[in-house]
Order: sequence, then structure tokens, then C-alpha cells
Amino acid sequence: QQAALARERSEVLEQLGEVGENYEMAQGQLRLLQVQFDQRHEELEQLTQEHRSLQAEYSKLQVEYNEWIQLIEQDS
Repeated sequence: QQAALARERSEVLEQLGEVGENYEMAQGQLRLLQVQFDQRHEELEQLTQEHRSLQAEYSKLQVEYNEWIQLIEQDS
């Protein structure tokens, strides 16, 4: 019976070691995914800011274009 308990204890410790290794691997993968997520989020913020800037520039150019068209029509 003592040998059976020792064997069971050994198996449980081995399983615990495997669980610990799996946990560490999953933790590493989670950290990697978090870094990738943060990078993508930062890229998205930069692209969003660039998009807003381009929209503002487009609006200014559209106003300027319309003013030129009005001037040309007035001169005609």
C-alpha cells in the first residue's frame, strides 16, 4: 500500500509539473498576444489620427475649390 501511495504521489507530482509547464507556456503566449494587441492598437490610433487629418485637409481643399469655382463663374 505504501508503494501504491508513493507511485500515486509521484504521478500527481508529475501531472502538477506538466500543469505548471502548460501554465507558463500559456502565460508566455498571453504576454506575446498582449504585446501584439498593444502594437495593433497603437497603429490603429495613428491611422485614425492620420485619417482625421486627411479629412480636415480634404474639407479645406474642397472649400478652396468651391471658392475658385465661384470666382470663375463670377468672371464669366
